[in-house]
Amino acid sequence: LKGIIEEQGIDQRVDRLGAPGSPLDRYGPGTGASVQQGARGAIDALEAPVNLWQAGFDASWELDLFGRVRRAVESAGAQASAAVASRDDALLSLEAEVAQTYLQLRGAEAQRALADELQRAQRDLLDLTREQAAHGLASDLDVRSADARLAQIRAQLPQFDQQIALLRNGLAYLVGGPPGALDDWLDVPRALPAVPPAVPVGLPSTLARRRPDIRRAEADLHAATADVGVAVAQFYPDISLTGQVGLRASHVRELAHWSHLFYAFGPAVSLPIFSGGQLVSNLRLSQARQAEAALAYRQAVLVALRDVDNALAVYRTDQTRAAALDDAVKAERGALDLARDRYRKGLSPFLDVLDAERQWSEGRQQAVQGALQTTTDLVALYKALGGGWQTSGPAPGAATVGATSPPPQTFPAP
Repeated sequence: LKGIIEEQGIDQRVDRLGAPGSPLDRYGPGTGASVQQGARGAIDALEAPVNLWQAGFDASWELDLFGRVRRAVESAGAQASAAVASRDDALLSLEAEVAQTYLQLRGAEAQRALADELQRAQRDLLDLTREQAAHGLASDLDVRSADARLAQIRAQLPQFDQQIALLRNGLAYLVGGPPGALDDWLDVPRALPAVPPAVPVGLPSTLARRRPDIRRAEADLHAATADVGVAVAQFYPDISLTGQVGLRASHVRELAHWSHLFYAFGPAVSLPIFSGGQLVSNLRLSQARQAEAALAYRQAVLVALRDVDNALAVYRTDQTRAAALDDAVKAERGALDLARDRYRKGLSPFLDVLDAERQWSEGRQQAVQGALQTTTDLVALYKALGGGWQTSGPAPGAATVGATSPPPQTFPAP
């Protein structure tokens, strides 16, 4: 997935965190302290012109008695966590899209292979029908019907080839490559991966630690709460310790003499006397944003629980449907063998063979679609759970989906 991150620019969501001017950069190691140095010359507007030269440095330290700076740093850290969670959410979505595209590609290849197999079987049936017609056991209508069925199967092949080409190009794009970049790897035939019979989804409380959208909403709420603390601290005075030391003289050449040394040290207090209305408005705005963030967090949790429950329901029902389709294919295969045997013996018309062959081929195609749907459902469940699960043993009270528990294993990101 390195190509996904580099080519699709997902890291731009977090690269800005270390850039100058980022939230954390504004509250670095120099928080509360500042030192300035320099030299200057001035002509003061006195009764007589006077030249004054000065060189030195100033220093100040803000005493964070009421927690304004601390809460501001806390807010900046929460904003950084929200940016990281946004990046994780985008990456998770891309991982799921890559997995779904890959599974669709393997499903299309399975359909293509099935069409080839059906074409060979239908060609054998056509040869048998012609042989039967040569001995007067089949009519010309039977031969033409078998030939038409073979043409119908052959007409499906270009559709599958087109779908495979488009899915290959789409998968190459998702991993940040040009068309054909993955052909060497994709040319190796691979079947659809088997799905586990049971999925231990864990406890609902663990969902918040896995879902990036919940982590982002939680970080936004944390930042909004810290901003309320900053707004409250602004009602209190700012107290700083300031100091100044340097050299001051009327001529620049006298700056080198220590006799012109001066220094000053003392506290500085800033009182918000005439900005009460503005501070109250800022506090109300911060409180409103906190309430909005709390509602967004609650909504994110509810959406996550809904997504997981829906994904589990779909996965469970599609598993049942896929098993039923496999059973149907077995029964239809038996019916086809019986119809062909009776046709060879002249006990059944050719129409029975065509009907049995049609039902069997359609059943196999539906079975492939059912298997594909189950695997894509697993990807959707993976995404809903925030990135997967581990089956080292479900916790007490943890829920599982499926008939039986699988052997201990880890299911990584697709």
